[in-house]
Amino acid sequence: MPKYIDLTNYGSTDTLALATFSLYALAIAITLSALSKRKAKPNSSIRERRRLRILFKNSHGISGILSTLLTCVAMFAQKTLPSSVFSTSITSVCAVIASVITASSGMSIVDQAPKQTVVMEYPFKVVPPHRDAFTRTGFSIYYLSARIFWNTAKTLNLLGGSTTTGGYDVNAIDWVWGCIALCYAVKYFLPRRRDVDWTNGNTYIFVVPMAVGLTADAVFQLPILQSIGETCWNDDVITQLDLLCVLLSGLVVAFVFTLAFRGVLGLRKCYWSAALVVHGIVAYLISKALPFVGMQIMSSYTQYNISLEL
Repeated sequence: MPKYIDLTNYGSTDTLALATFSLYALAIAITLSALSKRKAKPNSSIRERRRLRILFKNSHGISGILSTLLTCVAMFAQKTLPSSVFSTSITSVCAVIASVITASSGMSIVDQAPKQTVVMEYPFKVVPPHRDAFTRTGFSIYYLSARIFWNTAKTLNLLGGSTTTGGYDVNAIDWVWGCIALCYAVKYFLPRRRDVDWTNGNTYIFVVPMAVGLTADAVFQLPILQSIGETCWNDDVITQLDLLCVLLSGLVVAFVFTLAFRGVLGLRKCYWSAALVVHGIVAYLISKALPFVGMQIMSSYTQYNISLEL
């Protein structure tokens, strides 16, 4: 019987949590700074004032603020309280509900955003299609919210389990969830030739990294790949706190871009800052996923050799 590496102490998520809270604080600081500078220039021209704006509906603005605060509370509860505590689960579910409402209400005002902006022309063109990006972000928030809710349901043992594989209870519902998650990722995250411009640098800066990260997570929702030994992807690799951090980052980045469209912040600075956030998150998640993938490969190789000997 092959021995498995113990990854129960898979590493702390303090770095990602700290980086996410720092991002949130930085966004608030930049916003306040920009607003103060705008107030200091009352004689600015009418042309400068007439910048592209997104008109927030009441439901969208309130749900946006509420979802951000609830996600922060859920992260704090997840970090300080045991995951089995009911209050921890409630805060996560509340954050999920508010985030889904925010994403849904945001979809209705996507057409108010500019179609695209030229961020860079040399040495290669970078032209982010803002409406497509907002739609993709909305689908990402839906996926993250579903993942968080699924983890919560499993923690509370609401879905049960019938058979045990590698110390992880699975049943038909786990297979249904895994297939739905994978199909969703393939439909909404994988870039298709007809939908994206492969000569546009934005495709490689935003679209491809997001597609890789989210689709890889969806693949490991399949029960056959989700656990090895006593290590489970959802419990020990990409944890609930990781998902909440990524969700908060998505909410903050979307908020920062709406400010850029309203002329409060510089669009280019927001774009490259958001790119750093996305690539930082993807790099962090890859660093956590690679050991688990290595374990899967080594386990398969060992079992293949054993089958040959038999």
